[in-house]
Amino acid sequence: MMNFSQYLVEKKPFKDVLIHGLIRDSQGRKMSKSLGNGIDPFDIIDKYGLDAMRLFFASCTTIGEDLNFSIERLGANWNYLNKIWNIAKYIENLDEINDNLNFEDVDKFCDVNKWILTELSKLTLEINKNMDKYNLVVA
Repeated sequence: MMNFSQYLVEKKPFKDVLIHGLIRDSQGRKMSKSLGNGIDPFDIIDKYGLDAMRLFFASCTTIGEDLNFSIERLGANWNYLNKIWNIAKYIENLDEINDNLNFEDVDKFCDVNKWILTELSKLTLEINKNMDKYNLVVA
C-alpha cells in the first residue's frame, strides 16, 4: 500500500506503520468462527464505548505482541475513563474556579497551585515524549 501510494502521488502516505499482533481470546486461543470465540467489535463498542476499547488496546500490550482479550479488563478501563470524565465534568462546572482562572497571573498563585501546574507540565512532556516514540504502555 505504501509503495503504491508513493508511486501514484510521489509522496509517502504516512511516516510510520505500526504492526500489531493477534487479538486472542481470554485463554490465548486465536479467535475464529469455528471455535465460536470471536467477538463483534460493534457490540463491545456499543456497551463500553470506543475510548475504553482504545485504552484497552493501547495499555494491555506492547506493539507487535499478541493480546489476550478480556471483557473484565475492558470493563475496568471503562470504569477508569468514567471516573476521569466525571472529575473533568465536576471541575468544568466549578464556576467560581473557571470564572477566575487567569494563567497570565501564575505568579499570584499559591505554592500548591504552582506545584500542581509544574507537575502537570512535566507529565504532559513525559506523555508526549512517549507517544512520539510509540511507547503507548508507558504514555
